[in-house]
Amino acid sequence: MQQDLMNFMPDSHSVKVTGTFTNWTTPDGLAMVAENDSIYSVTADLNVNIGDTVRYKFLLVDEFTGNFDWESPDPANPATIGEFSDRYFIVEDTLDLELPVADYQDVSRADLDVYTYPLHTLQEVRDTTYGTHIAFEGIVTRTTTNFVYVQDETAATMIFSRNWFNDNLAIKFNMEANSGGIEPGDLLRAAAVVSDYQGLHEMIEIHAWDVISRDNQLPDYQEITLTDIANNGEEYESELVTLNDLQFAYFVDTLYANYRYDITNKDMTESGSIFIQGSANSEWAWQPAPEALFGFSGVVKQIDFYNNEGVIAGNTYVIAPHYYSDISVYGMPFDAAFETEPVRALIDDTLDYPINLVHLGGTPINAFEFTVHFDPSVIEIVSGDQTGTLTDDFMVVSNTPEAGKLVVSGANVEAVADTGLFYMLEVRTLSGGYSDIWFSNMLINEEYMDDAYSYADVFTRLCGDVTNDKTISSLDASHVLRHTVFLTPEFPLTGDDSTAADVTGNGDISAFDAAFILQYEVGMIPKLGCGNNALKVKPVATNGFWEIENLTDETIQVKLNFNGNDFEVYSAQLELNVSDAVSFKGVEGLPKGWSSVTNKVDDKLYISMYGLAPLETTELTVSFTSETTDASSSVSGTLQLNENLLADLAELTLAEIPDAFDLLQNYPNPFNPSTNISYALPEKANVELSIYNMLGQKVAQLVNTSQEAGTYTVNWNAGSLSSGVYIYRLSTGNQSITKRMMLIK
Repeated sequence: MQQDLMNFMPDSHSVKVTGTFTNWTTPDGLAMVAENDSIYSVTADLNVNIGDTVRYKFLLVDEFTGNFDWESPDPANPATIGEFSDRYFIVEDTLDLELPVADYQDVSRADLDVYTYPLHTLQEVRDTTYGTHIAFEGIVTRTTTNFVYVQDETAATMIFSRNWFNDNLAIKFNMEANSGGIEPGDLLRAAAVVSDYQGLHEMIEIHAWDVISRDNQLPDYQEITLTDIANNGEEYESELVTLNDLQFAYFVDTLYANYRYDITNKDMTESGSIFIQGSANSEWAWQPAPEALFGFSGVVKQIDFYNNEGVIAGNTYVIAPHYYSDISVYGMPFDAAFETEPVRALIDDTLDYPINLVHLGGTPINAFEFTVHFDPSVIEIVSGDQTGTLTDDFMVVSNTPEAGKLVVSGANVEAVADTGLFYMLEVRTLSGGYSDIWFSNMLINEEYMDDAYSYADVFTRLCGDVTNDKTISSLDASHVLRHTVFLTPEFPLTGDDSTAADVTGNGDISAFDAAFILQYEVGMIPKLGCGNNALKVKPVATNGFWEIENLTDETIQVKLNFNGNDFEVYSAQLELNVSDAVSFKGVEGLPKGWSSVTNKVDDKLYISMYGLAPLETTELTVSFTSETTDASSSVSGTLQLNENLLADLAELTLAEIPDAFDLLQNYPNPFNPSTNISYALPEKANVELSIYNMLGQKVAQLVNTSQEAGTYTVNWNAGSLSSGVYIYRLSTGNQSITKRMMLIK
């Protein structure tokens, strides 16, 4: 009959049977073998039991195009009862199972009129066995390249289609959905096959549909929580839902396609997932992730998720944004900016961790709250001492609801209107390793702020163990001291050595750190504070000056005075600028037990001193020698006591400055063949010293340059001249002096 109707041609068509057999499905069908011109048969191994119902269906398949049509139902024929002409029989004998013979004339093209099929609610559809062909009706809520979601008063489902299916009707439906022929708000009636993908209920192989009406109101969005999805995900699957105050459970920069992300609520008391599908089905694929709290209005899906080896690790319900409007970011952030620094510390350390307010718009801050996350196996973070912070007067409450999480909130009637140190946390290092520090749920005056991120790097070195020999001793202090004056091989201390050396945690390595190491070694202090600033005292200005105390030809003694400082001095560092003619002799006045080390690098002289006990005096004597007696013999520099701010030391000239311009008599005189000529300059001047014979002829020019104030001596050798009286004259531009001398050979 089908051949007569030109619906079936044996040369180019085949007959297949498909259906849902107990525990076994053949979606592509089984090809029948022609036994003669009119009889075809098929053989298959089925896993069935007596009493099972076997359902099956005939298809007409074009072997050249791959397109196929279902047979249509025949209500008059009992062999085709059921939805979409599903044929069935009840198994009575499992040893020799033969399906009832179906006359080929019963097979006809599928009926494209969707109204010929009985209508079911979507809940009835969801309750129907997979593989069943069924008709349904609902409001279209979402359409994408491959998905059309429909929902009625009872439930929701998703129609899945692609434009390359071997099903010409499914291709037509897909093209219509992608060209605007099917849109959200349409009341759609359709006939398709019940199926699932990764647990998600879906309808496939659609072959009849009609848009009954357009621009209908979408079903109401159900306001639910992440906990609702976790407990009753199947109930909300494919339905329109709304969730508020969501955030990512960790830092997310870009939303990658086909990727699942963990999310949580504002209070971080619930957990769930968001799934970003490919760009064909989600406008959020490859877009920047929301940086703060966001809301979701869309559908719930069910997916498999995988472990790092690419193996399915489980199945879960997720929210799945298809449209860009499915996610709404809550307004603009509060106009302020906070900064924190990374923590770089050693184990068994306690560090202040400041949160600095570096920008504040026009609105003062009356209230704040934030949650900080960290790895509790590496560090512990608690609220610190708020003395001196901008929130010192705030009523602050902090809590650790679980390991690795600190929640802080505060409020005050008097608002913060200035920038500065906003809040102080305290970090305790527990073990070596790395920990992210993530500030989330940041609210200022109940307005959100973007999340902030930092990190902690904790090293296994002990604080103070500069030599990395697992002990803390005077050797470590010695290494620190040598570093401060640039002495190799200890200088420079870098990396972990540098971190271990900065035992006061102020970011600087000084003689004060060496003093602290010694004090720790003998038990004078309980612990050291590498890292940020566990032991750091706010630096104050160093009061200090110096003056020449004694000036002789052999030694220049300079009195260093630091009276007026109200702190005990455990270390002192001098960084001096010295001329080439100046040499350092030593420091007098250091108490017993103090150590010092010096080093000269180019025109810089570094002197570091420290001790266990504080200095008993406020004066030290620094001694120098000088090879010259002019003003070029000078020294200047800076003084640092402990780790306080530097004091500038004025430039000192290590020579007596003459009171008047003078030219001394040469010595010896008479002379043969050389003599010394000395002169004094009370101030800097352009100097010329020349020799003349008695005829007034210049026979030598000994000096012609600019010179600083001081006393100078020049040697003149007259070996090439004859005996006689010679005149030497000193000129400085506005004054001159002339004297005579005698050469006798």
